[in-house]
Amino acid sequence: MRIILPLMFLLFSTALIGQSAQLANQYFSNREYDKAASMYEALLRQNERSTHYFDRLMECYLHLERYDRAKDAVSDRLRKFPDETHQLLVLGRIYEAQGNFDLANRQYEQALRRLPANRNTVVRQAVSFTNMGNFDMALKTYEKGVELLGDENMFAHNLADLYRRTGNREKMVYYYLVNLENSPQRLNNLQTIFQRFFSEEDYEELELQLFGKIQDAPDNESFPELLAWIYINRSDFRSALVQYRALDRRLNEDGQRVFRLAQTAKNEGDLATAIEAFDYITSNKGLDSPYYISSKQHSLNAMRMQIQRSPNASPEMLLELENEFLSFLDEFGRNTRTAPIISELGRFYALYLNDIDKAIQTLDELLHMPGLNRYLEAQVKLDLGDYYLIKGERWEATLLYSQVDKDFPEEMLGEEARFRNARLSYFMGDFQWAQSQFSILKAATSRLIANDAIDLSVFIMDHMGLDTTEQPLMRFATSELLIFQNRYEEAFEILSELVKDYPGHTLEAHVFYLKGQTYREIGDFDQAHYYYTKVVQNHGDGIRADHALYRLGVMWQDDLQNPTKASDFFESIFLDYRDSRFSADARTRYRAIRDGSQP
Repeated sequence: MRIILPLMFLLFSTALIGQSAQLANQYFSNREYDKAASMYEALLRQNERSTHYFDRLMECYLHLERYDRAKDAVSDRLRKFPDETHQLLVLGRIYEAQGNFDLANRQYEQALRRLPANRNTVVRQAVSFTNMGNFDMALKTYEKGVELLGDENMFAHNLADLYRRTGNREKMVYYYLVNLENSPQRLNNLQTIFQRFFSEEDYEELELQLFGKIQDAPDNESFPELLAWIYINRSDFRSALVQYRALDRRLNEDGQRVFRLAQTAKNEGDLATAIEAFDYITSNKGLDSPYYISSKQHSLNAMRMQIQRSPNASPEMLLELENEFLSFLDEFGRNTRTAPIISELGRFYALYLNDIDKAIQTLDELLHMPGLNRYLEAQVKLDLGDYYLIKGERWEATLLYSQVDKDFPEEMLGEEARFRNARLSYFMGDFQWAQSQFSILKAATSRLIANDAIDLSVFIMDHMGLDTTEQPLMRFATSELLIFQNRYEEAFEILSELVKDYPGHTLEAHVFYLKGQTYREIGDFDQAHYYYTKVVQNHGDGIRADHALYRLGVMWQDDLQNPTKASDFFESIFLDYRDSRFSADARTRYRAIRDGSQP
């Protein structure tokens, strides 16, 4: 009983103190400083060492302008706890409130002189200065802390942040790199800070100091990683590759870092660097590397894209690339590991050598390969379906599409198969069934499929019931099938007759747009520009006008390398067609061109 009673009393007292502290904090939050001050005074009598209660009490006194009581309390506090030098800042604030700035500065300087070699005290005093907006004294506090504790990294991040606020670029970068050198796990955090706050001049200083750091600390992988990150943000993938190759060799990595960079370079259109990066993996890592086959496939794919974009591409260049495919397969065989390369070869035969029979033969052999990855098998079936459709064998095409739909009912491959089947029905003139399928596919997981489904659904609905006959729509769908089959002259003839036989028909804008799309695809950019422009000039209020403007902008930017002219088309979209689904991307492209940051 003698033990229980004191224990109960102690617990009761602790509970009362907790309730009092909570009430004091509530008064303080409500700016009822008089009530809060009384509560904090009582709490300090019970726990005089609490810096939290004392700091809050001083805030109350300052708000209540009880300057003399605050001065006396601080003086008494410093006699009892001389290491709490941040209390001198309270005196400084009192003198500032009274208009005595010289005396206030003396208190701040005294706080700096009396600063002990204690990390928590340094941080507390520096944060107090920072909260007061006195960044100069906050910097001096941290610098003094570095001197007292002999550890440059201890306050490196704080110093970097303050130098950023005060505009000292050189020291800001210096301390961020000191922090990174000692805490490499902060790399992602620092990259976020750089993206949020750094100007181009800041990045130039960062790049300059990184060169020095890489030389001084060659074993620290964070520095070349950060330098490569800067290059990637500038779309300077070749310079980034230099850093990543060096890291890969130094750390004896498996090529993952270089592979990711190669993919980024390829997606951003820097095919030469992408090929060089993929070839580095295939030349240095060997077939056992998890990235070897993928690198070879991507390299061949990038080489194909490079030839496609080259205005001087020749049949010899295509045959040379075919030999690259065949040489690889001769060396490593035709098996499940090289299956992606075989699939790419089939696509190459169909799309670039226009050898549909050889494409079908190549992919058909691939389908009969035991142990083939089911996702690759599905993609091969989709490609085969397209090639059979190009040959005019629609039943073979729909059979292959339906197989993929059945095997992947809830996945994007299944959606793609359903879209292609619906498109096939559209080509064949079964417009009602095709339109119902496109309406369902509006909710497709793939945004690309959903957008195409919306376009075709609206297109069929708008034109199916306009005439007593569906003949105009049937002709248009037939021309699209012929274009799909690369029978361009036959398609253009049907489209020209359609416009002639049905003057003023709403399909005219679609005819012009389809011709523009086709001419761009086959590389006749003059004719593409002509027909895209006719859409905008003759049907500016129609549903194809914003499409044509966007395609004009992309063509001038990507194909004709004239971003200045492209920017005019992009600007017109987000100014004149604000509800267009191309508006957001057009604005992004326009700003990138204007700011000079386009790839």
